[in-house]
Amino acid sequence: MLRGTNSSWSIALVLATLSFGWAQEADFVEGSARRLAALLEGTQTTADPDHTPRLTVPRVVEVASEVPVTVSVPLAGDGKHYIRRLILFDENSVVQVKYVATFSPRVRQPQVGTLIKMAKNSRLKAIAECSVHGRFLGVSEEIQVGVGGCGAGQEPSRELVGEVLRVRVRDEGEVLQGNLLFRHPMMSGYVVNAEGDVTKSYEPFFLESARVSYQGEGIVDLELGPGLSENPNVSFLLPRLGSEPLKAEAVNSAGQRFSLAVRLPE
Repeated sequence: MLRGTNSSWSIALVLATLSFGWAQEADFVEGSARRLAALLEGTQTTADPDHTPRLTVPRVVEVASEVPVTVSVPLAGDGKHYIRRLILFDENSVVQVKYVATFSPRVRQPQVGTLIKMAKNSRLKAIAECSVHGRFLGVSEEIQVGVGGCGAGQEPSRELVGEVLRVRVRDEGEVLQGNLLFRHPMMSGYVVNAEGDVTKSYEPFFLESARVSYQGEGIVDLELGPGLSENPNVSFLLPRLGSEPLKAEAVNSAGQRFSLAVRLPE
């Protein structure tokens, strides 16, 4: 495994039209609502055994800033009929959209796991976008959360120390499990007061995106953001790819870039 370092590469986001746009958005709350409405447009709410995403969540969480969530879809699919995108969101959080994950047609078992921040008790929701049949909505059981949830908190240091990006890949038989492990703040810079008003406390500082590629082909593209927990760990399933190194790349809201190459299990 190589160490994560700053690099000169540039990620071409496949979801540029759905950019977070924190710096350009004058009204944070209104912008967040518009983004979520765009993602939900045309989504089917009727349960489907192949396409409706499944959310694995705890019923009770003591620390609202560290809520474990795994989203998966039953459909195995093929190169033409597959789940191209998973979107996790919470309508009751300050940062509603937690992530958008876009998959290559080679990914047959779409699944993403990570820790997120929540503001209060809520039912999380996920959208699975099929390449053929459109978007489907899944809803979790209600999660009861404790203290320390979604909000600005104390302003983080802008100095990144040590390895910002690490990658782990584990052999799971027919598939591989990949993990992107980051050492990085995930702060929106916005805070909610007792009256529910959202105000900006400081400039945001978070990971905006990440890409996992093999031989130049994007396998998983991730739109990230401050709805994820600090120092996020994002897991996903990968197909068996070959003997060449897997490449991971990431960029943060300050424009800093990080990359890493790692050997795959034989």
